[in-house]
Amino acid sequence: MERSIKYRVLIKCITAFLQALVLAGILTVKAGEGAGSCTAGISPEECLLNGGREDMPISSYWGQDNVGIISLNTFRTAYVGINRYDWQGNLIEEPVGGSLLRSVRNGEDGYITSAYSDSDRGCASVSIELRKDKTLDVNAAARYLCAGCLKNIIEKERETDLYGVGVIDFKTREIYVLDQRAADFQFGDFYFSYYILEEYGIDRGEGIRMVVFYCPRRYG
Repeated sequence: MERSIKYRVLIKCITAFLQALVLAGILTVKAGEGAGSCTAGISPEECLLNGGREDMPISSYWGQDNVGIISLNTFRTAYVGINRYDWQGNLIEEPVGGSLLRSVRNGEDGYITSAYSDSDRGCASVSIELRKDKTLDVNAAARYLCAGCLKNIIEKERETDLYGVGVIDFKTREIYVLDQRAADFQFGDFYFSYYILEEYGIDRGEGIRMVVFYCPRRYG
């Protein structure tokens, strides 16, 4: 019995020591098959979500009650934009009279998205051709995120491997990484439903079809 207790204490000490090495950047950790090894990330001051970094286009959307599709490999963002804002960041509360199409290509081999947003009805339809963003490169994500944000975003228990794309909430600066499981989920003031397309787009590779609804809490 005494030997068993000592063994468990030793295991706990070793585990705590290894976790400390990971946070220090000395060791790396695995984040799903095909995702590569995960470095400790950059400093909180330089973190795109936690810090005051304003050198990327995504920073112009901070504070909006809106979402976008983001590549965790490059942090290129496709703005969905169900709620409309002016250049000063003020909400535009007037009818549009139609849908707006936005398309974004993430580099030469990254994702391609098309988003039809209907601001009058508070919904959007999004198509994503994953291409090389089908795979999450955790080392690439670590160039933009600190260790705390990496842990919150990537190290959640999932039944399947994570994609290299996710949904970002510009109001809360939170990211929900999509995976190979079709799902419905609530994220901030938005409700999402998506399913996987096995052959989609130019390369006939894997893609995602998604619908988004703006549904803030009605009472309280």
